[in-house]
Amino acid sequence: MSSSIRPSYESRNSLRHSAWSLPTYNSRAPSAERSQAPRGGEHTYTLGSSTNRPWLTLTMASRSPDKNLLPLFYEGDLITGTVSLDLKSKEPIREISVTLQGLILGAGQDLEPYTFLSVPETLWAQENGKISGTYSWSFSINVPHEVDIPGNAQTPAKSYPLPPRFSERGSQAHIDYRIVVSVRRRRFSADSTLFTPIVYLPYSIAGIPSPKRQAAYRSGVLPPGPSADPEGWKILPSCETIGKLLPARSASISIHCRLAIAQPLSFAASTCIPLQVSLRAPDSHVANMLTRDSILVQLVRTLDIQDFTPTRRSMSFHDVMSEGVFWPAPDDRSSPGERRFFGEIPLRKKLTSSFDFSKLSVNYKIALFPIRAPKYTVALPDEPLISEPVEITLRNPHGISPRSYSPPESPLSSGLSPYHRDASRRYERSSYLGFPSVGGFD
Repeated sequence: MSSSIRPSYESRNSLRHSAWSLPTYNSRAPSAERSQAPRGGEHTYTLGSSTNRPWLTLTMASRSPDKNLLPLFYEGDLITGTVSLDLKSKEPIREISVTLQGLILGAGQDLEPYTFLSVPETLWAQENGKISGTYSWSFSINVPHEVDIPGNAQTPAKSYPLPPRFSERGSQAHIDYRIVVSVRRRRFSADSTLFTPIVYLPYSIAGIPSPKRQAAYRSGVLPPGPSADPEGWKILPSCETIGKLLPARSASISIHCRLAIAQPLSFAASTCIPLQVSLRAPDSHVANMLTRDSILVQLVRTLDIQDFTPTRRSMSFHDVMSEGVFWPAPDDRSSPGERRFFGEIPLRKKLTSSFDFSKLSVNYKIALFPIRAPKYTVALPDEPLISEPVEITLRNPHGISPRSYSPPESPLSSGLSPYHRDASRRYERSSYLGFPSVGGFD
């Protein structure tokens, strides 16, 4: 085994498949810009004999910069490689093939594996006789852009873009892509299978920022706020936090909140989501208690799993993926009872892009929680005041380079503000399985 990633070996019948019929695929040619064999690391996987002598070898190139990481492919890439056979004695082999597979896998036994993608290529076939010696075959597989999922009594047939690989420790469902080499022997002889997981990422692009925001990125200055650039912001409806200031006051005190999000509401992983929060208190005394730590804005991911079997109900899982970092707005000319803050939600490089695929989807929203301050208590601190859906993508538009403007002294995104640690404990932060960081498209 020349790679540290050990492939899996399975017999022909070891994977259970759904009773659904196999989908069909959109055969349109990929765009010329991305229809290419990827340049990067070369990955080698082997299957050995009882004496550990490799007799079946799979070799392929990918965009992954390291051969010890999973092979990485983007939408439109051509998957190319070779399959080699080294037989010291005659074997009753009737067919050798390589297949690109896409599967939805569940964590429990009640979620039956479903193969939504199967693109086979036969490398060698012979009905009779035995073979021995050394052989090598090249293969080339075009990844389809879309797949047609068959319908049933409840849902009609529908075409979907291929989703990204989705595999996280502890998740109730996974989307897995594999390259499978199958060696099929004649009757009464065991078949052999060698496969390796791969990472597939669709080509999704974030929205184009407003002209004023683009100009700010180019010059390195802070982009204008909602009043100076209304095209560049979506201002959500005003909401309020109702609480009490202890111990001096028993009457309820309302703090009005307004959240603005940079638009379009589509952002690439490894960048950030610009925010602005305006707070209005009943007097300057309460307003002076409001700081950047009083604000909790989170990026929440929702994983929806629809009913794959008649006995299984639909499920939704919510996870906090990141938290906003805030700082006082420069040259804030608000009234004595108002405070304005700029902010950003940092996005991790390996954040899964938004997708909606058949009975599995990943979506994101930005949620603003009740305002907090020392000695100011609210009745429902864990319930969001307002939320707004956003899209997470793989890449930025061509020529757009978003900047981060958070001051160096701002708290890190992984740390939670002291007034909101308890509120955030109810979420289990996701653990990621390692795969290559997303690089540029050639």
